[in-house]
Amino acid sequence: MRFVLRRLSALPAGPRADRGRVAAIGHSLGGATAAALMRAEPAIRAGVDMDGSMIGTGRRGVARPFLIMAGWRGLDPTLRTFLRNSRGPLLALRFRGLEHMSFSDLPAIAPTAILGARRPPSRRDVTVQRTYLRAFLDRYVRDRRSRLLDGPSDRRPDVRIAYRARCCG
Repeated sequence: MRFVLRRLSALPAGPRADRGRVAAIGHSLGGATAAALMRAEPAIRAGVDMDGSMIGTGRRGVARPFLIMAGWRGLDPTLRTFLRNSRGPLLALRFRGLEHMSFSDLPAIAPTAILGARRPPSRRDVTVQRTYLRAFLDRYVRDRRSRLLDGPSDRRPDVRIAYRARCCG
């Protein structure tokens, strides 16, 4: 991830990424990688863990905005430790009915291939994930407020706030 971040500045002429508006996002172990990158790179404005444990990184936390998107099993002990040790705006959401791989590419590629799923993820499940992810990134990377993050949504009863600190107003 650090390599990719550095290469953004070395791209040839043409459209360029805004290095002042970068988020680190990862699924599973990639979520812990996103947190580690935030500690190493001050340019990262926000981080997201999509249903992963904080293996090797939970004790240190982060000091900038971080979103955890968890499946129906909720927050494991590594995530709880990470949240306690973090100082930035924090939001952890629990998506009822979603499995670990529901946060990957499998729902788009092969939704019935998700092992152990109570039900295959639906198009609506993917849309809800994207909606919350975008709202968080809008708020902390693009400086645009989203009312979706203010509290529970009657329109999305399968999403529950599992943890909130200094977020999201």
